[in-house]
Amino acid sequence: MPTKEFVSSRLSVGNRVTPDKIVVSDFGISIVDNGLFKDRAEDINFSQISAVSVETPLIGYSTLLITYGDDDVTVRCHGYTEADATEMRGLIQAGMAKATWGRGKDMNG
Repeated sequence: MPTKEFVSSRLSVGNRVTPDKIVVSDFGISIVDNGLFKDRAEDINFSQISAVSVETPLIGYSTLLITYGDDDVTVRCHGYTEADATEMRGLIQAGMAKATWGRGKDMNG
C-alpha cells in the first residue's frame, strides 16, 4: 500500500492555524498534531489498533476514532471530509486485517 497523507480542514474547530494530519503507510499510521511552536507525532502500528470508526454529523466535518493499545486508548481526529474519513477507515481496516492475518500465519507455521 502506498503511503497516503490526509490533512484536516483549516475551517474545522482546533485546526485553524495549524491543521493536523494522518499518514497511513504499510506498517501503521502516524498522527501529527501540528502546534504553533511544537509538533507532536504519534505512530501506531496496525497490530496495536483494536477498533476504528467514523462519526459523521449532518453538517460539519467528520471525526475518525482510533482505539489502540492494551489500555484501549481512543484518539479522536477531527476535521476531515466524510470521503477522507471513510477512506482512512478502509485503509486502516485493511492494514489491521493484514497484520492479524500475518500474526496468525506466523503462529501456525
